Order: sequence, then C-alpha cells, then structure tokens
Amino acid sequence: WSVFVVFHKKMLSAFLLFLMVFGMFSFVNIDTHVVRASTFTTLDNFEGEIALYRDGVFMNIEKGMRILEDDSLMTGEDSYATVRFFDDSISRLDALTEVFVKKLARPTRSLVKSEVEFKVRDGNVWSRVVNLVDDSSFSVEAGDLLLTTSKAAFNVEVSEDEVEVGVFDNAVELRGRDSAVSQLGSGSKAVSKSEKVEIQELLYEEKNNRWVAGNLDSDEKYLIEVEKRLVVVRMESL
Repeated sequence: WSVFVVFHKKMLSAFLLFLMVFGMFSFVNIDTHVVRASTFTTLDNFEGEIALYRDGVFMNIEKGMRILEDDSLMTGEDSYATVRFFDDSISRLDALTEVFVKKLARPTRSLVKSEVEFKVRDGNVWSRVVNLVDDSSFSVEAGDLLLTTSKAAFNVEVSEDEVEVGVFDNAVELRGRDSAVSQLGSGSKAVSKSEKVEIQELLYEEKNNRWVAGNLDSDEKYLIEVEKRLVVVRMESL
C-alpha cells in the first residue's frame, strides 16, 4: 500500500506541475493587444491657445479630456497639441492646425480591432501608429488623399493649394481621387497639387528638420513608455 500511495502522490505532483507550467505559458502568450489599449481617445498634452469644437460649442480645454467623434481640434499660433488614441497611436498637431475626428470605433465591440480616422483640414500633423492587429486601421484624410496604415510614422501637411505626405518609418497606403492605391515606403513622400499626385524621395533636409527630428525623438520615448506598460500587463497576468 505504501508503494501504491507514493506512486499516486508522484503522479499527482507531476500532473499539478504540468498544469502550472501550462497555465504560466498561457498567460505569457496572451494577446496583450486585448488589454493594452486605452478606453478613450484623449487630449494627452497641449500648450498655447487650443480650441475644441463639439456640437456647436467650444469646450473648456484640460489635459486628459476625452476626444469624441465629430470633434474639431484647432491650435493657435505658437501652440501644439498631442492626441492619444485609444489604440495607442498618437498624433501631434503643429501650430495653426485644424483636424476633424471622423471615426473612433471598435467594430462589433471588439477589444482588439480598431478603426481611427480623422481629417486634416489645415496645418501640419505628425502621426505614430503602433502595431495595430486584426485588420485594424488608422486613416488620415487630407485633401483628395486618404492615407491608411497599421504601423508607421508619417507627417501630413495641408495648405490652401497643396497636400504633402512624408513617411519616416514603415509604410502608408495612399488612395487618391481616382481610387488608385499606392504604397509610400519609408523615405518617400507624396505631393498632391492641382489634382495631380507625385511620389518623390524625401530630401536630406526634409528628413532632418527640427519638426521631424523632434517627433522621432518623442516617438522613441513614447514607444518605451508603451512597452513598459505592456510589461506591467504581462506581470499582472502572471
């Protein structure tokens, strides 16, 4: 009987150890995208004169306030604003810029899939899109162009008679007035003027000007912040 009992204790211990190891790997391999995204899109930071127009009314501005669909956000002279989207992507508005938020959606209430779209009406906007999954998309409308990506760093500048898009990391899908689709890779730009779109290489000074260099540096710090948060999520899961 003692041999029988000892044998079954060893079997039980081995089974419990298997369950613990299996459970640990299950948690380690969880899709952190499910839990990483924020609940809301927010005005993460700003400086100077900022206006938020909603439902026919100018809202009181404060850091961390929610940004909703159909909101218009405007920056004044010597001002800037940073919008942090619920999918962890981020956009920075330069001075004298106006954007209109068209879509902030999780289709079918998905915790993973996301759809973000806004329109740059005027000015200069830098966007860093962070590793979207499950057919998620981040889109920017600028003039006659529609830009869509799931991972990229790119800049959109809209003036009265011209739209310029520069890609500085990964790639962006570009769709023009004629619905033709082009891929803009890192180091390239698209210039739309008089209903004509030209794809060119970014010049050295365009890759290294103060606005681009500052945003790339801020992106690096932001991505470290996001990764730290993901590490915390993994640890809490364990």
